[in-house]
Amino acid sequence: MSIAEPTVTMKYPVVRNYVGGVFVDPVDVPRAMVDEQVQQLQVDTARRLGIRDARALPPAARFEEPARRRAALGLLISQIVQSEDLKVERGRVQARLDELIEGYPDPDQARRAYLQNQDAMRQIESGALEEQVVDWILARAKVTERPMTFKELTGFGEAGGEHEHHGHEHEHEHHASPEAGQEHVQVGGT
Repeated sequence: MSIAEPTVTMKYPVVRNYVGGVFVDPVDVPRAMVDEQVQQLQVDTARRLGIRDARALPPAARFEEPARRRAALGLLISQIVQSEDLKVERGRVQARLDELIEGYPDPDQARRAYLQNQDAMRQIESGALEEQVVDWILARAKVTERPMTFKELTGFGEAGGEHEHHGHEHEHEHHASPEAGQEHVQVGGT
């Protein structure tokens, strides 16, 4: 069996730390960015739960790690957009807008409402630009496979427990299959 070896080589310092959806090295994220994301996550959660009293917001500590990840991912996306001079593609914005309005009873009226709302359009454009960044990365990604035994892949049978922990607290189960694997991403180099 062979799987892809998780390594990243990039010319972008923030990107270099991001492998398979997990930051493998600490990334310095400005505290203000993390605090802003914590607040946004608190407000979003309160809104979903119908909480209207600011004193009843969920505790900030609960959102620290997801907020740090969101802020670091925002830095990553921003860095690629700036370094590669990516500009939002109008066709993507139009496609996202079309997708949003198709469920409305009067799509033309919904389109006009979106087009007149600068915040809504900024969110649509931001999502389209994020898609472009993902496409840019995927177009440059290379997978390198290496042979690995099931025991090496899963850690089953190793001393110290059923599986090894991989650097974060969790309450999820681990499942492995012969098809399991991770990506090797190499961008901006050879």
